[in-house]
Amino acid sequence: MTDQDIWALDVYTALNLLAVGVVPEHAARTHQGQEAREGIAADAGVKIVEAHKLELVVSAKPSLIVGIDHPEHRALLKHLKAIGTETPGVRGPSA
Repeated sequence: MTDQDIWALDVYTALNLLAVGVVPEHAARTHQGQEAREGIAADAGVKIVEAHKLELVVSAKPSLIVGIDHPEHRALLKHLKAIGTETPGVRGPSA
């Protein structure tokens, strides 16, 4: 595992990582109306980016991708695995 080059699939995940002392490089904006949460993450050094843009993930070359167990994240799982990056915390329906 690593604590560098981490991609958070959403701002909630980024805040959870920050709570345990890990600063992800990026967090995806998944919902409107999260300005306060995004501000906290950004103030800690997290770059907020558009969600579900796989090309952004590929270009960032993260060492680790972390997300909550959410249908939108599960739908991305096969694409994220194709990138070849570890994706703990994101599980498919059979996990």
